[in-house]
Amino acid sequence: MCSDIMLLSNKLCYEGRLKCGNEKVANQFLNIPFPNRLTELNENNSIDESNRWMDNIFDKDNKVIFINHDKVPAVETCNGDKIENRVEAKLIIQIIKSLILCGVDQNSIGIMAFYRAQLRLFYRSLSNYKDLEILTADQFQGRDKDCVIISLVRSNDRDAAGDLLKEWRRVNVAMTRAKSKLIIVGSKKLMSTVPQFEGFMALINQKKWIMDLNEGDDQIYSNLLEFTDESIINSTGNTISSTGNTNNSADVSVNKINTQSKVIKKTLVVKNVLDEIK
Repeated sequence: MCSDIMLLSNKLCYEGRLKCGNEKVANQFLNIPFPNRLTELNENNSIDESNRWMDNIFDKDNKVIFINHDKVPAVETCNGDKIENRVEAKLIIQIIKSLILCGVDQNSIGIMAFYRAQLRLFYRSLSNYKDLEILTADQFQGRDKDCVIISLVRSNDRDAAGDLLKEWRRVNVAMTRAKSKLIIVGSKKLMSTVPQFEGFMALINQKKWIMDLNEGDDQIYSNLLEFTDESIINSTGNTISSTGNTNNSADVSVNKINTQSKVIKKTLVVKNVLDEIK
């Protein structure tokens, strides 16, 4: 893992015993082959620079990011033992689609959640992404990924974190699975009330690893990324159908996407990507 992620694990659990294998490992960052596609997405849809929160995710120097959604807001819903956070899931899905649009391989991304109801939200929304791994922290043991995204789920007025979040071992296992980028999405307000996370919150505050989202930020990229449910562009520039097969043709997806399709006309950047691979 890179030095920032190692620092987090060392500080919280390993008392400095973890060491990077070499300087290359310590300095590694998530490779995003086509970051200009996000720039085009922003510019072609007149997204004001002050609202481009996705740019912070793409910054190669931001290797550990805690995305605080208190102001969005993103509040959990509970139905018996079923606990989920739909807005939090929506934000994570937007991040994943943006990374894949810009060439990050699906199999280099891992998604974790501590509640099965939250995992089911990801399963349904990302069912076309066959190479993504969506697992609980325990299931993720032994599966290192370049980029790991952790959905903390809990966000409520009672500041109730639940028993799972209080099991520090599970959280640490999740964090140590990331090699070059760790993205944690949750409520700063709630996390600050959990004694087990006091050191974690102090460290990410000190290192300025917290990114505060604003009200309505979940809507900024929402409609612009809907195309990826039907056609995904991988790092080689090929189109990947919803079956996971690659092809050099721009219309191989299940719904025969092309530059004249309504879904493509939603945003010029998608048209430009398809034009590149004709």
